[in-house]
Amino acid sequence: GISQTLADPTAWNQAPAVITTLPNGVRVATRETFSEVSSVGVYINAGTRDERKDTHGAAKLVEALALTGTKKRPKAALASEIESMGATVNMTTGREQTAYTMSVMKSDVKQGMDILGDIVTAPGLVNLAKEKEGIIRKLSEKDMPTRAVMEDRLHSCAFRDVSLGFSTVGPFDGIEDITEAKLQQFIASSYTAENMVVSAVGPVKHDEIVKLASTALGSVKAGAPPAPTEKPYFCGAELLYRNDEMGPTAYIAAAFESVPWKSPDAVTFMVMEHIIGKYMKGRGLVPGEISGNRTVNSVATKMDVGCADQFEAFNMFYKDTGLFGFYIACDEVAVEHAI
Repeated sequence: GISQTLADPTAWNQAPAVITTLPNGVRVATRETFSEVSSVGVYINAGTRDERKDTHGAAKLVEALALTGTKKRPKAALASEIESMGATVNMTTGREQTAYTMSVMKSDVKQGMDILGDIVTAPGLVNLAKEKEGIIRKLSEKDMPTRAVMEDRLHSCAFRDVSLGFSTVGPFDGIEDITEAKLQQFIASSYTAENMVVSAVGPVKHDEIVKLASTALGSVKAGAPPAPTEKPYFCGAELLYRNDEMGPTAYIAAAFESVPWKSPDAVTFMVMEHIIGKYMKGRGLVPGEISGNRTVNSVATKMDVGCADQFEAFNMFYKDTGLFGFYIACDEVAVEHAI
């Protein structure tokens, strides 16, 4: 039939994901696909939520120090090695996860895995004094997308005075006073074996990736059992920030407390998100004015004052709570009507 004709035939032949746990607790997950490029990564169950007030910014500092050199690879040598492979390296720090990923040709997977292991297990903390001023300056000057800033400020309102509300884009209140010793303590408590997952996708063999992961991360020690933590209190609040230099567009984010990602109701919230949908003025296969989605149709046609440029429902799941809400960009005179 038509569905069989249009389907990608390679999808039927791809191997399923395979997962192995190393003796120290590091998990290795791979999926073999038909490609010349492999994506490998080390994902760590740690982020800004694992910081304290006096170490707020530690996770971002560790990320920024990743490419300043390691114990066995000076900064210039590390950059040259990555460049010679034609690889791309990405690092992201969130509230509960940190990711170090690399895309390499299939012939360079071994070298790429060795570099990632080196960055994670032997970061260049000794470079902190030399690099700190420049890192802080770059973080303060970085032009963050408006959407990212909105989500960040939303968390600071919803989860006041707890680490889940700490900023991931800045400003970082404690970053000036973070020392090498504090960074070492943060890594020792967060970058533990049971918190790590190695992922590889592409023309990879699971057994080979397991061996490479064992070599790169087999020395990582398990951490102490996690101390029991209280569910963060969701605080109803409102934050208004006026900046006339941003033009006539108002950016709004509103959220309600939802459920953790392990909750059976998480799927329900994801379905709700897609039912509500999203809208961007002037984009999309079906114009919002004739959309069958009632919310999108209303946003596109019933804005009596001003207009809405963008609308999108969102979900954010965490280990013990979550946020469900919507994001709007509209004329400043239409804020109340849009909400």
